[in-house]
Amino acid sequence: MLQIHAVKAFNDNYIWLIQSAENQDVLIVDPGDAGPVINFVEKNDLHPAAILVTHHHNDHVGGIRRLDDLYDLPVFGPQREHIKTVDTPLYAQADQQLHSSFPHFRVIDTPGHTPGHISYLVDDNLFCGDTLFAGGCGRLLGGTAEQLFDSLQKIKQLPDDT
Repeated sequence: MLQIHAVKAFNDNYIWLIQSAENQDVLIVDPGDAGPVINFVEKNDLHPAAILVTHHHNDHVGGIRRLDDLYDLPVFGPQREHIKTVDTPLYAQADQQLHSSFPHFRVIDTPGHTPGHISYLVDDNLFCGDTLFAGGCGRLLGGTAEQLFDSLQKIKQLPDDT
């Protein structure tokens, strides 16, 4: 079973680390700040394997360059967003193998907060950036209300144990 670690960043954000069930490899989701990730990884003897990005806002991508410089990581992100640090653009697709230490991921188009926003689903864990979070959903910052509503409907259709 995957382990999920929430690393606090800024005043109101989290960077998610998805740890392999097999080893110390971790996927880093939306690293807006590299410092807290580096501290957590070093403290827990983890091995960064890749970075997953949901959208282009700095509080989700600001730490990528530093992490990539330090660990030389592949960076996966939305095909329809302009993120210079993404070297593997993704689009909605089931059964995407992102790294050999992890089960297949499902990539879901979840526009609304931004026009090209994506989410990642793995083992009933959804990493949905600013599409949905505790207490609400992301503001419209480039996407439309209709897109966000449709994206929330996609999430609503996922199994209850997601």
